[in-house]
Amino acid sequence: MKIFLVEDDTAIVFGLRKFMELNGWEVIASLTYHDALLNFSHDIDLCIVDIELPDGNGLDFCRHIKSNSNIPVIFLTAKSHERTVIEAFDLGADDYITKPFRLDELKRRILAVTRRTHTGIYHHQNITLNIHTATAHLDHDPINLSTQEYRLLLYLLKHQNTLLTRQELNHVIWQTDDYITDNALSVIIRRLKEKCDNKLRIETVHGKGYIVIS
Repeated sequence: MKIFLVEDDTAIVFGLRKFMELNGWEVIASLTYHDALLNFSHDIDLCIVDIELPDGNGLDFCRHIKSNSNIPVIFLTAKSHERTVIEAFDLGADDYITKPFRLDELKRRILAVTRRTHTGIYHHQNITLNIHTATAHLDHDPINLSTQEYRLLLYLLKHQNTLLTRQELNHVIWQTDDYITDNALSVIIRRLKEKCDNKLRIETVHGKGYIVIS
């Protein structure tokens, strides 16, 4: 599962990142409202957002997310005023946690929200991917994937029957907008298809990108 953390307290970011990575979750963090707008992408599974940011408001960021996607949002904030809580839920927040908080409670809230909003299980042919355990199986046999291969497979299964550009896939795999050679993407796609016993129905659209046919 890929979690987007919007929080300006670097100590909280450091602690949450370690905790979430120990649970097998990938974390992307932004310290400001502006950076959150720049770093937000639609392959994120869950957003955890503080309300009081140095250059903006987490409520506005939630409004932005919900106007463009169905990605769940959990507020994690020191603001406990009833009016603020009501406004957050009116904007579409999926949960609201006040600081200070316990890590075990946060984990349970995260799992509860993801269960409510989606199963976290993606299927394609006889391939199954589970974002909660960060595992993939071919029939009942585990597929041994690298981090980059897992990111790619998850994105492909989330966006079946949709044309995906090479630039888009490179960003998903390598988490950077720096130039990546075409050969690097071709190699990782070929390797992924081999690990999936060629059951991954991915087609090349010449000059444009790739599409997975469900």
